[in-house]
Amino acid sequence: MPDERMPRLSAISEIRDFFEVFLPGFFLLLHIALLAYCAVPASARVVFNAWLPGNLWAAAAFIGLPVGYVLGLALRLGRTSYADSVSGRLVRFTSGRKLISAAEGWWGPELVHGDFRLAKSIIQEGIPYPGLIMQRVAVNLPTEARIFYESLWITQTRGEVPRVVKIDLLRFNFFKTLVASLDDRAARDMFAFEMRVRHAAHTCYALFCLASSSFSVRSCRLDSLG
Repeated sequence: MPDERMPRLSAISEIRDFFEVFLPGFFLLLHIALLAYCAVPASARVVFNAWLPGNLWAAAAFIGLPVGYVLGLALRLGRTSYADSVSGRLVRFTSGRKLISAAEGWWGPELVHGDFRLAKSIIQEGIPYPGLIMQRVAVNLPTEARIFYESLWITQTRGEVPRVVKIDLLRFNFFKTLVASLDDRAARDMFAFEMRVRHAAHTCYALFCLASSSFSVRSCRLDSLG
């Protein structure tokens, strides 16, 4: 009999937690600490420099790890939709411009192709990028793949003509679980793709928080000097 064991995805889950939660949170914590170090008076920095060498590992274990994880959880609450919208516009000027242009040309200015229309423009789509993926499936894969995508993946409303191309996250998560039960390699690729998107989004949110904090600290220092 074939091996019917479910693929072991616990390792993927642990890796996702590291890249989606801990790494952006620790990145934010380090830069907050650096910002605070630069903002305090010189006398306080001298005291800190004398204290740090003998307490580095204790500070990292009892302060850095838990605080970094909590900050990562806070960043994790941010949805990727805003980052997706911004990155969709920026990717026009980078390596993804051909991909975006090809998808927009396939859909046309009215965002309609055949019996389907886009709910949002290509550059405004979020995970799982249904319109962009639909164009890639239709152009690069056999007809059977396109039929499968249109009939099963895209959310369908009874009597809707033309059909709006959208995939709600509940449906997407169900299909992820279904794929994971059938093909371990495909499941890993899909989880890795989603992990990279969330990691990039949370890192961008961390950078935005740091930029805002830096501007605020600099403004306060200028006010105090003035």
